[in-house]
Amino acid sequence: MSKAIKTSKIIAISAMVVVVVVSFLIPSIFAATTTAYQYVDFSVAQGGTWDGKNTGHLWYVDTQPTRLNLAITSSSTKTVAASLNRVNYLLPDTKIVGISLTGSNGQWTSSDYYVLNNTHAHYGKAYSASTGGATGRVSIQSAS
Repeated sequence: MSKAIKTSKIIAISAMVVVVVVSFLIPSIFAATTTAYQYVDFSVAQGGTWDGKNTGHLWYVDTQPTRLNLAITSSSTKTVAASLNRVNYLLPDTKIVGISLTGSNGQWTSSDYYVLNNTHAHYGKAYSASTGGATGRVSIQSAS
């Protein structure tokens, strides 16, 4: 094999390594730290799912313990489940915690606190099997 071919292969492999490394660093470079409370309101149809990732509602966190909150704002009693998920680059996303609530008019519940990975984005999901769907709010809240 000629020296030129060996050199071009080394350059190509080096470029691939740089691309992979940069793809993991960029999210952490541009990730903002969390405020004490980040939220998004949702509306989900019966049997449907509201997905914060698909709607562009990503949360970036620092290393403070953080919990997931779920509130139901529908005026009639609804049952809603929510989850906190981590975006994994090149792998399927990871569900960190799930909670559920039956209630109405601002009733809410929270998960335990978790220390989240500050190099990945996180997002909430909400699911409702209630007739007529449900409205509510998913949020994250740091311990400090």
